[in-house]
Formats: sequence, structure tokens, C-alpha cells
Amino acid sequence: MVWRQIYIVAVKEFKRRYNESEISCRSLLPSLNYFTLFASVTHTPHLYVQKTYHILYSIPGLRKTNNHGTKLRVSRERRSQGGSNCHNSNAPGKCIPITKCTSAWEAVKKQRSHGLKRCGFQGIVEIVCCPDSETDKPPNDDDDNEKPTSFRGGDVTRKSQKACDKYSRTLPIVLFYHIVGGENAQLREFPHMAALGFFIKEENMYRFDCGGTLISPYYIVTAAHCLVNVQGNELKIARLGVINVPGMVEKPDPKIDYNVIDVKIHKQYNGRKRFNDIALVKLEKAVTFTDTIRPACLYTKNDNPDKIMVTGWGAVGLGKQRSNILQKATLNPVSLQECSLIYQKKVQKQITKNHICAASNMSDACQGDSGGPLQTQSKANILTIVGIISYGITCGSRYPGVYTRISRYLDWIEEVVWPGAV
Repeated sequence: MVWRQIYIVAVKEFKRRYNESEISCRSLLPSLNYFTLFASVTHTPHLYVQKTYHILYSIPGLRKTNNHGTKLRVSRERRSQGGSNCHNSNAPGKCIPITKCTSAWEAVKKQRSHGLKRCGFQGIVEIVCCPDSETDKPPNDDDDNEKPTSFRGGDVTRKSQKACDKYSRTLPIVLFYHIVGGENAQLREFPHMAALGFFIKEENMYRFDCGGTLISPYYIVTAAHCLVNVQGNELKIARLGVINVPGMVEKPDPKIDYNVIDVKIHKQYNGRKRFNDIALVKLEKAVTFTDTIRPACLYTKNDNPDKIMVTGWGAVGLGKQRSNILQKATLNPVSLQECSLIYQKKVQKQITKNHICAASNMSDACQGDSGGPLQTQSKANILTIVGIISYGITCGSRYPGVYTRISRYLDWIEEVVWPGAV
């Protein structure tokens, strides 16, 4: 069980710190942050939090501040001075919880220390002197007129995070026995994948042209440019729960096709620049989650996961036919700086913080993959969407592909998909 593993790791870390020290409370502080990180990011159940607290209580120098066992204080350390002004060696700052100071929080995750002045504690959460450059204003990027989602890390108050936690708790782990250089996906491997079907009036047929990602019982997220197509074909159906999707069908299959009743394109979408290339598709009826159909989570952090995968039914090579079988490929993130230099030079396109770039020597997203997901495996039973396939320089080239970064649009997505309580 994952929570037990987290608890064991946390306890081992505490014991290691304690044994290597001369009963010094200060030496335990990195461990406190270490467990705080586990507890906040993974939302560790109360049982294991309490178990770890009991381990702490047995260590000399640590004691409770009340009778409920919910707070700890380190002897000889100051109480919390949250919100007060402070000063680091090279810059003024403000005392705030470490979980709200981006630079300190990221440093603890990577190296278990942050180097900032300590203001005190709130429970077991360290209060640090966070530089004013971080506390005065949130991260911002006005290049494409989208107000970015504020950094929240593993904030359980996000509606998308609550939905993700609910999916993770209720959906069992499923075992499963177009992308250039990709390989066939297996049934149940990417159960959130949707194939979007557009009605072609001239042929009286439905053509599957773009991909999408199921994120709730009623909504699919995709690329805006898929819906604002020059042919003017209307999106009518979304096919779910299968990996074999033909290019065209004469009529919908009621067992696997869901009628589309509404589409919502981001109001600041710019097709020429491919800014804010994101849209939401609403289904007529709620999807029943099964082993082959289930939603994906939304990535809530503004960083790049190490291992990311792209999936779709696009062309398997430049000038080649689309694949009827869902394709998958593993990509590597490319820095925005490097990506921006390439796109400015080659096609005079601007890359912003609302994008994420990724590439591989062997694989790339191709025609027809538009709107599909760039994803990572963050939970055992569910995938998490990091980006949406937007565009690239020549199908299957060595240049990185460009994706719409999901974390920058969480506020907009949550407002539409989860308008009330989750």
C-alpha cells in the first residue's frame, strides 16, 4: 500500500537523522520538511501522519503543543512569525510557510535544504524568510494574454486535485496484458483517450480528425485549433474506450460514441500564433467509468516531469496514412529557451511559459494527433495530463513539438468543468 510505503520512508529518514546527530533538534529540521513534503504532496491519510507524530514524540527535544496530538514544536526554536517582515543575508523577505515559498519548496524537494532564514513553525511546517521577489507578485507571463494559474504545488483545495484524488480512490488499478517512431498502445493502457469525430456533409460521413482527453464524466479537453477548422466541419461525437479507430464511419456506434452538445474554446485563442490553444468539449450524457474508460488527472505544477508520453491516431510518418491503432511514444522535455530559439529561427513562432516543448530522437507527434495528451504516470491507477498536442515543425522532424501547458489553464478549466463543489 502506497501510504504505508510513504510512512516507512518518512520514519527511516527521521531515525537516520536522529541517530547521526548528537540529539540535536536542528538536525531533524530537514526531516520535518521531508515528511511535510510527503504529507502535502501525497495527501497522506491521517493514520500515518499520526503514526509518524508518535515517532517524533519519542525523540528528546520534541514535544506537543496541545493535547490533541496535532501540532509539534521544536525546543529552543522560535514560534511562527508568519506574515512578518524579515531579512536574508542578501535580500529582504517575508515570513511564510515553506510550502508557499516556491524557491524554498523546490530546493527541499531536490536537496532537502533551502538556505533561507528560519522564522519559526506552524505545527510541523517550517516558516521561512521567503524573498520579496516571490511574495510580492505571482509568476506572470503576458506574452499570450493568459492569466496563469498560481503555483499551488499539491494544493488539495484545487477542484481538479480533489477530482483526481476521488478518481484515484474509487478506480481500481487495471492490468493490461501516431506518433512517428511510436508503437501500438494496449487496450486499457490509456483509457482517457478520446477520438473526436467530425461530420462531413459532402460525404455524409463522420471523420475522426483529432484526439482529446477525458477529464470528468462530462468533459474532454482538446486543442482549440481542432474545433476552429478551416473546413468548417462540426464536431458531433467522441469515441471512448477503444484503441482501434477507423478514419471514417457512416454512423455513430451508440456503445462507444458519445454525442457532443457543446464546445468551449478559450476566449483568448489565437490561431495564427497558436496561443491559448485549448478547448473543452461537453458530452450529452455522463460517462460511466470502466476498465476501458476512465478520466485522467490534470498536472498542477508548472515544471516538466522527467518522463512524458504522447499518444494519438495520427500519421505514422510524413506523407503516410494515419494509424487506426492508438500509438504511443516516450518523449523528453526541452527547455523553453532552447525551444524558443528554434521556433523563432525556423518559423518565427513565439514560445511562452504557457507552452511545454518535448522531443525524442525516434518519436514525434504527427498530423491527426492534434488535441491529444502529453502525459505522465503520477498515480498507480491513473495518468496525469501535462500538455495538449498543439503544433510542430514538420511531422517526424528532429525539432521539438509544442504543447499547451495544462497547469497554466487550471482556473479556466475548473470554472467550466467543476463550477460547484467536487
